[in-house]
Amino acid sequence: MSVIAPIVAGVDEFVDHRPHPLLRGLVVAAHGYRIVGAAPGVHLGMPSSTLTVVIPLDEPLIMRQHGPTPRPFDTVLAGLHIGAAHIHHEGRQFGIQLQLAPLAARLLLGLPARELADVSVPIAEVLPDADRTVDRMRCAATWPQRFALLETALLDRAASAPGAVDRDLRHAWDLCHTAASIGAVAAEVGWSTRTLQKRFRAEFGISPAEPARLDRFHRSVHLASDPSRSLAEVAVLAGYSDQPHMTRSWSRFADITPARWRAVETLTTRDRVAVE
Repeated sequence: MSVIAPIVAGVDEFVDHRPHPLLRGLVVAAHGYRIVGAAPGVHLGMPSSTLTVVIPLDEPLIMRQHGPTPRPFDTVLAGLHIGAAHIHHEGRQFGIQLQLAPLAARLLLGLPARELADVSVPIAEVLPDADRTVDRMRCAATWPQRFALLETALLDRAASAPGAVDRDLRHAWDLCHTAASIGAVAAEVGWSTRTLQKRFRAEFGISPAEPARLDRFHRSVHLASDPSRSLAEVAVLAGYSDQPHMTRSWSRFADITPARWRAVETLTTRDRVAVE
């Protein structure tokens, strides 16, 4: 089911798609978007505790993650990363974005999330047959048709997958979002702290401390995109001890302060019409 805000004068189109029941827990979120008339600039693709899939439906995405030069991507599959991707745009964007649970990497992509850590690649580098589905999505006339094509491909992948992450590692991932300490996570799972660190990095490519930090940062980005909230309020609601603490987190994950981001971001902070 997709909820659509239609394009009218001065209003962008945003679609919040509810994943198929068999994909819930694998696909964390799915969105369609068509943005027109924004000021040209550089949009920051922020780190989060999910894998990101972006399927542009018209022009390639011009993106820089590492190195000084941006390059075009017909599609993007981005792993867990501690740093923002720089997306250069001319004031318009049209496409679909998925957030995948790292635990789903083996089921949907056939590899551990670690193999995608801190990189962004065209989807076809991991799934060579994906281009056919993407071409059909670009020819589709409506959002429901596009999402139906995408979900059919994902369901086929999930049905043919050889296996998933083991139960203890899944439990450790869930605990790392909420536990007070890594020692507490290790004790709950029944591992030593060293074993937890080793197995976590081998599967996900990040330390067990990072999921909670990424979640808090991601909440602050969402809250800061509402210009009616003060940054002090954003910090408290996101779970930081104070605004300077949040600013240090932003400097680490995005190399920008939240105040500066609000001043230069031209896509995320645009006014949007709420859709029930």
